[in-house]
Amino acid sequence: MSCPYAQDPAAYVIGSLSPAERLEFEKHLAECDACTRAIRELAGLPGLLGRVEPSVLEHPEVDQPVPDTLLPTLSREAMIGGDYGQPQQDVIIRVPARQGSSAG
Repeated sequence: MSCPYAQDPAAYVIGSLSPAERLEFEKHLAECDACTRAIRELAGLPGLLGRVEPSVLEHPEVDQPVPDTLLPTLSREAMIGGDYGQPQQDVIIRVPARQGSSAG
């Protein structure tokens, strides 16, 4: 039998339960060893999250450009292993155009 509160320990630890949900869950903890154990395992999470540099979340890294060798490599790999050099299955590869280049 699975616990109906199985998703609540993480929400409890990071403080995202409403006051009513928090009270109900705290009552549940008195009877559920699995949730109590989960709370202990997750207890350090808020401290770890607090150490994350805000700039990591505010300014996500820009995707790196796709290497020029990617498409030829994937095409070659798709052909390897097929009977008489024929691909074993259809392969569709979509590579985004680089900024500043025109499709042609």
